[in-house]
Amino acid sequence: TATFTAIPADSKIVPNAVKVTCRRDTGRANALQLFFAPILGTNHANLSVSAIAQNKGGSCGGIMALENISLNDRQAGRAPYTDSYDSNLGDYHSATAGHNGDVCTNGLLTLKGSSHVNGDAKWWEQANTPSAFESQVTGELASLPDTIEFPPIDPGDAATNNNNSDLFGGGGGDDDDDDDDDDDVAVPILNNGAFELGTGGIADSVTLNPGNYYFSTMTVSSGSTVTVTGPTYIYVEGDIDLRHGSINNTTYKPMNLQIYPMGQNSSLHLPLFGELHAAIYTTTTDIYLGEQNESVTLEFYGKMVGRMIRIWDAALHVDESISFGALESGGEQIGRTGVTLVQ
Repeated sequence: TATFTAIPADSKIVPNAVKVTCRRDTGRANALQLFFAPILGTNHANLSVSAIAQNKGGSCGGIMALENISLNDRQAGRAPYTDSYDSNLGDYHSATAGHNGDVCTNGLLTLKGSSHVNGDAKWWEQANTPSAFESQVTGELASLPDTIEFPPIDPGDAATNNNNSDLFGGGGGDDDDDDDDDDDVAVPILNNGAFELGTGGIADSVTLNPGNYYFSTMTVSSGSTVTVTGPTYIYVEGDIDLRHGSINNTTYKPMNLQIYPMGQNSSLHLPLFGELHAAIYTTTTDIYLGEQNESVTLEFYGKMVGRMIRIWDAALHVDESISFGALESGGEQIGRTGVTLVQ
């Protein structure tokens, strides 16, 4: 009962089907030559046949982990779930949410309690049997024929050619160690490139101008807020802790906040509350959202790749407009080869 609607070549809509039509007709000068029909005065016949292939569950390109993924519920009525939308078409609305909130991993897939995936949930076929039920997945609960390949992060010259100096002279609250309430130091960068905001127990705020930033570690705490207003790329060599702070992407376009954790065996702790509109990509860092004893109300919008991903209670809204380039799962293309990691 489905209806195929062709999409214009310049449309920003992400298609979910392709229609192929084969023809032999006089207009193409290749009409079928008939054998017996010329006796009745008909020498040729026009033929046409069509087929439609539909992708009902996405390409497992939403929430991806190199080792394992775990969605855990703790609070009644607050079980983690995924769905999808396209930020190129507008902001997310639950009434029009899509079914490409896919999760996939090269290792163990775990959906605990009432966790729900509105999309596909896949794991590598040689990994452990998933801890999940088909009733928790609207799409396919199935194995991948091969592991997903994750290209390493290449920060280019971001370590030396970045916008870190923009932080001097703007933003920040009382960052010094005296007892006054002035802005002696208006920079949340301390300790050899570590980004620290609110670590003194006082809520603070800073705005990152659009550009590249390169930090050794990153901590936002005490209810502090980092604001981004345009395309912003954050590279971090070590741990990132945003649990008790927030990053406010005022554009609401996840592509405009790209976070690249680069530490070996390090961790990224996402905010526990509010909203986060971001594209997160790492092959070496574990991504956490909450713990069993923490209250989580975060709404995440975007896509993420991590070494290991463990989520408690949060809603994950996959932005279908984002492609992680050059990612492939067996013969199934996840991103687009020959492009940057995030597009």
